[in-house]
Amino acid sequence: QFIDEFAKIYRYVLDVRERNLVELKEELRFLESFMFLQQIRFGDHLKLELEVNAERLHDYLPPLALQELIENAIKHNTISEDSPLTIHLFIKNDELVVTNNLRPKEETGGNTGIGLQNLRMRYNPYNLVPRFEKTDAAYHAYLPLFKKSTKPSD
Repeated sequence: QFIDEFAKIYRYVLDVRERNLVELKEELRFLESFMFLQQIRFGDHLKLELEVNAERLHDYLPPLALQELIENAIKHNTISEDSPLTIHLFIKNDELVVTNNLRPKEETGGNTGIGLQNLRMRYNPYNLVPRFEKTDAAYHAYLPLFKKSTKPSD
């Protein structure tokens, strides 16, 4: 099963590398495989909660945006039995909101911010800006979604 899920990830990356936008349902399917691999590492200490209505599955966002946010959450937080990490995805208005509780790791290499900068650049052609907020208890990312009727051409 590990090899199957890894192959799905690799195939998806190859399929979307030339695309500017993908349907949310494709990105969530990819995220399922990505999370399968991450849960091999972290077990039940890493949780993903999805609340996405079926009618919003046809909205669009840049490919691999969710992987970037999940990797950031994993990179910057301690994940253990005593300190589980919960990532919650839901839609509010026309944004996909990705939140996670904060269990900050002691940073050794510094935070370059390249991942979030990359996400901002991928939204630039559409004059939209993803937002990122950190509170005492949680980290929040807000990714604008494109409805099928307003999706720019690739």
